[in-house]
Amino acid sequence: MYLAYETYQESFNRITTKYDPQELLEKLSEYQKKNKIKDQCLTNVSFWYKAQITYGSDFFKPKPVIVIYTFEQDGELCVASNVHMVLYSEQNKKILDVSADMASLKKAEYIPNIKLYRQFLKNTGHTDKKGEKWTIGLFLQFQKFAKEIEKDNLMVCDTIYFEKLFSL
Repeated sequence: MYLAYETYQESFNRITTKYDPQELLEKLSEYQKKNKIKDQCLTNVSFWYKAQITYGSDFFKPKPVIVIYTFEQDGELCVASNVHMVLYSEQNKKILDVSADMASLKKAEYIPNIKLYRQFLKNTGHTDKKGEKWTIGLFLQFQKFAKEIEKDNLMVCDTIYFEKLFSL
């Protein structure tokens, strides 16, 4: 549990001493699923990015993506997109999604940049220009957030959720 007199770094040190990286990822995912945590990708990435540095590793960097996924609604197949923050290893070309809500999507495609997003829209005949403009604007904002996270600035959207992560 996060103690009021602890700094965040002291809390990260305590947690990373208690769990190895894989165990911490599993605990984080389990906590999110159990508590139905959604829309906290900035907090999740900030938390894990800081934790991996505490573990002495930093080869995963924050990276915004556009996630395209399908779901069924009223018997109809629907396609949706969501701007999302993940961790990405340039070295391994691997995405690490530490947000259980998005990572659990069955048919999801992670699109890494605006050019490929526009190409996807063109190939599928997408015509919602207002939605496209909004998604691209949010993606550009998430690029700024990624830089802030890399500077070790925590991007915490929900302080209560963030505080509870220290009780893992």
